Amino acid sequence: MEKIIKQFNFILLAGTMTLVFGCDLEVVEDPAKSSHDLAPASIDGKTISISGLHTDKDGVASPEAGTITFESPTAFSFRDANDGSIESGSYEYSRTSGSSGKIKFEPPSDPPFDIMLTFTTPTSGNYRIDFSDGAFESGVFSE
Repeated sequence: MEKIIKQFNFILLAGTMTLVFGCDLEVVEDPAKSSHDLAPASIDGKTISISGLHTDKDGVASPEAGTITFESPTAFSFRDANDGSIESGSYEYSRTSGSSGKIKFEPPSDPPFDIMLTFTTPTSGNYRIDFSDGAFESGVFSE
């Protein structure tokens, strides 16, 4: 019985030491705070790189990569990394939550579409586009 009490005391001491020395609660990030204010209020003047996979309406997937430059509060240009082509048009950005935003693109040669952004840091995250013809694209972006 004395041996069991000594073992229990040792376990209790080890647990107390772990809590005191090994668990600095100020360092533990609050998940609610970590996604707070990651999405910017504006993307005017920023340039982001995207890399993802475009899946057409028939289910055929192909890599997509490029750079989007937001030249003004309403004008953008997209440079396709695959073929070097450049397309310009208008856009509208809205912050939808502390960690997400939506860009409504209106390119001159295609129907309008939205890009949904999920920020995992203040300058990068994931994106998803659902096109009106059933195609979609998803991947990562970074400034």
